[in-house]
Amino acid sequence: MRKRLLIVPAAVALAALGLSLGIPAWLSSGDPVSAATPDFHSQAGWIYRPETEPPAVWDDGWGVDFILLPHTPESLDKHGVISTASQPLRDRMISDSANLITLLSRHGGVYMPALRVSSAASPEPDMSATRTDLIAALSAYFETDNRGRGVALVAQDNHGALIEDPASLLAAAELEEVSDRIVLVIAPEGQASGRSSELPNLQYATLPAETGGTHLASLMFLPNWPEFYDTIPDGEAASADLEIVVSAAVERLQENARKMVEPFGEMQAIEVPPIMRPDEPGEPGSTLSDATPG
Repeated sequence: MRKRLLIVPAAVALAALGLSLGIPAWLSSGDPVSAATPDFHSQAGWIYRPETEPPAVWDDGWGVDFILLPHTPESLDKHGVISTASQPLRDRMISDSANLITLLSRHGGVYMPALRVSSAASPEPDMSATRTDLIAALSAYFETDNRGRGVALVAQDNHGALIEDPASLLAAAELEEVSDRIVLVIAPEGQASGRSSELPNLQYATLPAETGGTHLASLMFLPNWPEFYDTIPDGEAASADLEIVVSAAVERLQENARKMVEPFGEMQAIEVPPIMRPDEPGEPGSTLSDATPG
């Protein structure tokens, strides 16, 4: 996997010198940033996505993709809604989530949409724009990228509430027909209560707050895997836990979900001549009596 690195301490130190050094606006204080709605049907609508397209369900059987909500860097001191269109900010978000992306990528495709986020400096974060963007991102993902695979929603920071009720997200995106493909909600501890029990294949899991760019803690899965492990630098126990849960999710998909068939390609119109039923070949319009020997 290609890794994008950003030296965060140096960037933060330079930010303290102010705008006179040409520091990106997203690192400096000031008025709220004007954030345009992302286009999730374009490459620019995604902070991170697989370099290789995960196999479709009709080619390789059931698999799971992870929709990972972006981490909001704590150094952002802008107030209000922040656009994630800036490449330096995107690199920072990928760097902060690098270990989690690596962990999830072992078990499926990882997609991080370029959601507008509420600044970490906002005293009362407004998540409405983030939720609107998440609904649009899910719609675009299922239209162009899903190809029948199961889906896990993964949140960081205080974004767990946004994915706590995936049924409402699907309803807002008019995606109720794929409800049996939502198999996991993974959110920070205390942010996943299991409200969406009406989704047939959904289970909830918690992600320790330490899991990020500098720490990789094991996952605690509920209700079947209540064990909690301390921070594990190599992440092998976390990967083993996730492997168990993803395997269980695949089993639920095999037993309960409708498997998508490969769509037809574009249909081409062909001209079909009128079908005639002559009573005698070569003599259209003749009658039976005409063709009967006298």
